[in-house]
Amino acid sequence: MQNYAYDKYKDLIRQSIALQNSEDWEGTTAKLKQLQNQWKDIDSSLPRKVTSKLWTDFRKAHNHFFERLKVKINNEKNASREQFYETNYEKKKQLVDEANTLLDTNNLNDAVRRAKELQAEWKKVGPVNPAVSDQVWERFIKACDRIFETSSLEHFIRKRQQANNERLSEQDGLHARINALKDFIKSDKSELEVLEQNLDKLSDSPSNDTFRNMLQGKIRNFKRKINTKQEMIEGLKEKLGAYSNNA
Repeated sequence: MQNYAYDKYKDLIRQSIALQNSEDWEGTTAKLKQLQNQWKDIDSSLPRKVTSKLWTDFRKAHNHFFERLKVKINNEKNASREQFYETNYEKKKQLVDEANTLLDTNNLNDAVRRAKELQAEWKKVGPVNPAVSDQVWERFIKACDRIFETSSLEHFIRKRQQANNERLSEQDGLHARINALKDFIKSDKSELEVLEQNLDKLSDSPSNDTFRNMLQGKIRNFKRKINTKQEMIEGLKEKLGAYSNNA
């Protein structure tokens, strides 16, 4: 009986070792589980030391296969996740590209409407690789900011002209827009200062985390919008410079 049990154990070990490098993942998994069940069904009175050694050899072959299977599954998950990230990244880059072209449209209202639609579409796109997530988002939101800031600026200039019943020359219009943007920046910086003061006064208590995150988000938005206005001023100054060079 002891020899039968020993021989049966050895046979199961031999079969397991033969399967440990198999790449028939599904079939081999089923076969190894059958071998495990057969091992349990053996009626053995072998010494504990002997069965322990046999079991170690048996499990070694099984562990080898299942470790390989685990690596395979993880690699497939990573590949699938990277493909998912890449697909989403391409979608987001397309949204960035379209947002960057919206100011070329002749109708600013249409540009604003489409920018809002793009923002809604952005929310529906899944995540991208964390390494590029912030970068692509910054490109997109800056493109949208330029549209909204330009719309606000033109609305302000139009209202001022209507109120003063004035018609500005091209150069005067550029000067008016630059001065308006400078005033907007002053107002933004004033609000930014208040936000930063409130953040500095906030204690480190975990109960303040939600409010702290909200303040930090608003601060980032103000800084980004101030930077957008400054870039717009530089662009308007370049146009003024072109007038001077042509004079």
